[in-house]
Amino acid sequence: MHRLAAAVLACAGLLGCSRETTAQAGAPAGERALPATESAPSQCPAPSRRVAVKVDAGSVLRERIPAGIFGFNVPRREFRDGFFRDQAVRPEVVEWLKPFAGALYRYPAGTPANWFEWRQAIGAARSRTTQYDNYGQTQPVEFGYPEFLGMISKVGGRALLTVNLSGPYERPQDEKTAAAEVLGLMRWMQSKDGAGCVSGAACPVAYWEFGNELDWPPFNWTAKQYAGRINATVATVGQVFPDVQWIAHGKTAPWDPASERFKGFDNELAALTDKRVEGVATHAYYDGYSVPDVKAHLDSLLDAWAKTHAHAWAVVTEHARWPSQPLIGRWEDNWAEATNLDGALSTADFQLAVIADPRVVGANLHTISTEGPWQLFRWQKQGDRVYPSPVYWALRTLREGMQDKLVRIEPALVPGRGYHAGYDARLVATASAQGSSVMGVNRSGQALELVIDWQGYVPRTTQAELRWITGAKDANNTDEAPDRVRMLSRQVELPAGRTRSTWCIPERAVFSIVER
Repeated sequence: MHRLAAAVLACAGLLGCSRETTAQAGAPAGERALPATESAPSQCPAPSRRVAVKVDAGSVLRERIPAGIFGFNVPRREFRDGFFRDQAVRPEVVEWLKPFAGALYRYPAGTPANWFEWRQAIGAARSRTTQYDNYGQTQPVEFGYPEFLGMISKVGGRALLTVNLSGPYERPQDEKTAAAEVLGLMRWMQSKDGAGCVSGAACPVAYWEFGNELDWPPFNWTAKQYAGRINATVATVGQVFPDVQWIAHGKTAPWDPASERFKGFDNELAALTDKRVEGVATHAYYDGYSVPDVKAHLDSLLDAWAKTHAHAWAVVTEHARWPSQPLIGRWEDNWAEATNLDGALSTADFQLAVIADPRVVGANLHTISTEGPWQLFRWQKQGDRVYPSPVYWALRTLREGMQDKLVRIEPALVPGRGYHAGYDARLVATASAQGSSVMGVNRSGQALELVIDWQGYVPRTTQAELRWITGAKDANNTDEAPDRVRMLSRQVELPAGRTRSTWCIPERAVFSIVER
């Protein structure tokens, strides 16, 4: 057995190690699962580090973690190319997405949303005329609103819809016309051909977003210009649909020196924007700029919004590992970094950071696409086959472990040199009536012997489960080895009534532990 896989087999008892009750789930080819009668190793292999944490399940920091905290961008053309066949989403993709029940799916996503002509994305697909998409391409919308709504129905998701505030490509509209078009889209969405609604807890449409990165080229709107368009739309739509949950965009790439000319953009936008717009969005790209640095920009945006909007909340409508570290050179040369094991660690690190922030209600991975570096699934054109990337398995590992409530864990960051921001691991604890969990990412090159002291919670059963991904830093899933990195799972039997458990977490791992 690979020593990393061996390392992760839990030393998981109150007094020493327990006996395994099931074999590994989904072990990659070449790995041997321990038989049910074989004990887990008594210690983490050297070198390892012992880390003691306290989980206080009675100290609730967030009463209910929204399922939309896991979400995905769905760019209509790139999604269609790899994942849409015979007017339906591929069944394997549907099955891979079902475990993310309640996830937010952002459509039409990205810059093309700023020119999207919704009237040419409804009705029978054969009747839709061509429109501009991206990178100079013009074609009909085969994966339009009806097909998108059908997908989120199948996977149990909800929609975050990005509306066009500017008009068709190279045919700009005045703000009154643009607002009327948004209202027209909402009326269609309310109809029997759409979702049958535009908002509400029972509606598949969760949020409406005002465009995409309009402060950047080719638009370069000032905060005043952007707020003017937002306010005109809210005024028009609010007379008919007063309960819509709107999202405005903060400054794009606030860490970039080029953004200095928009210094003060977020404060000005917050001051000028209609108070009915309580949601604000940012796009987060890491890991040359560290996860804490990027998260700090989101915190700053939320603080600005909260000054003028009483119930400010945020959705990170795009986030991903930026495929270049250090921050120089051709980023295309480093695309693999976005979705390999190292990219999966960075993505999980950021995902944990936003789960732990009660002001963040959603986060969309960039993206379910067949082009560029950000690919939740990969498409092998020859043979027309798709398979998940390591980033998919990282997010799946966390989602499988997440319970209803966010509870206190100390420490949440384990200091160290494993990550350039100055820590080895990030940890988050959650709890529900069904059990409690610790989710985490170990960014160091050594195993962690994780000792959990449970407070305010006594596991009622002997059942516990560990899920994880691990591998070499550059490990990736490829056409030749589509399962090189995937989620492994092991059920462990522990003493009932325990207040402490010990787990061995391998180096470079995303993991979740659930004790029931």
